[in-house]
Amino acid sequence: MRILFLTVDDETRASSRTRVYQFLPHLKEAGIEYDIVPWNGKTKYPIFKDENSPAKKAINLITSEVINYFVMTARISWALFNIKRYDLVFVQKITLRRLLLILRALKVKYIYDIDDAIYTLHSSDLAKSNKATRVNQAIEFMKTARHMIVELPSTEEVARHHCKNVTTILGPIDVNRYRPSREKDPKRVTIGWIGSLGNTFYLFEIKDVLEKICRENKNAEVALIGTRGFETSEPNIKLVKWSLETELYDLKRFDIGIMPLTDDEWSRGKGSYKLLQYMALGIPSVASPVGINTSLIKDGINGYLAKTPDEWESKLSLLINNDNLRKELGARAREMAVNNYSLEASVPKFVAAIRAAYNSK
Repeated sequence: MRILFLTVDDETRASSRTRVYQFLPHLKEAGIEYDIVPWNGKTKYPIFKDENSPAKKAINLITSEVINYFVMTARISWALFNIKRYDLVFVQKITLRRLLLILRALKVKYIYDIDDAIYTLHSSDLAKSNKATRVNQAIEFMKTARHMIVELPSTEEVARHHCKNVTTILGPIDVNRYRPSREKDPKRVTIGWIGSLGNTFYLFEIKDVLEKICRENKNAEVALIGTRGFETSEPNIKLVKWSLETELYDLKRFDIGIMPLTDDEWSRGKGSYKLLQYMALGIPSVASPVGINTSLIKDGINGYLAKTPDEWESKLSLLINNDNLRKELGARAREMAVNNYSLEASVPKFVAAIRAAYNSK
């Protein structure tokens, strides 16, 4: 069997990395050959190696954007031209109508994978925006997919209205890569968050709490990885640039992980991958009691759930001031990640979904 993976982005995007790329080394063991084409790419093609001026930095950025456009266009064109060579196509999160028309016209078997619950845009004001078109196209992909892979039971429930064959895989997390670190600063407790630029707004829910925690606990600091637009005068709140190369190192500095969310339909459909990262690393978390968070975090057992600012402050303070409690809850979190959400446990489900789509009539 040979599969063409069409991903929404390259490995720098968390959804593509976790939903596709980390499975690839296991496919050949199952007798599955593949090619992969990301729909977007962020490869750098710098003219100037030393970006010591705004002009050089701008030129490098423009050059990379232009070259990436032509490189990705060529790759995608090649993939579409050769699409009939493959037994199956795996479409990860893409909603482009022209791709759907090609798949249907050529009667290509395909799997459709989504993580976030984009269908929730139908029931919000966002349905009036151009995002509604993207949602409608995603649903059209669902209707003719031979199989779907989704991240949450709630998403599976919706997906089954459009596709009869659906597999749910949360995460998963590579627990062999994400292992607890013994290298902690005994004089400092680091509260950490990791996320995409577009999710920074969730941090505003507890910004005052984080600033107060830092003011009142001289041994506490906050590290926010991948933020944009989070402004604070608190010197112990550090904004950390995300990169795939440094992600694991930066995460291992955390003593406490956080995941604040607003309580709305979109947030209830999020996969909580950052919680799985914290858990696999043996880091206790404090999270909003929203969506899948309430299944991943058992309050007081492997972390804490916090709804109000007062609850956030009290739970964070409790963990800051109790090293043994952090270790105890972190160990239980790690155990849960290994037993229930590991990549190793998810590979058979992923392969089974591929075989089911391939064998479908």
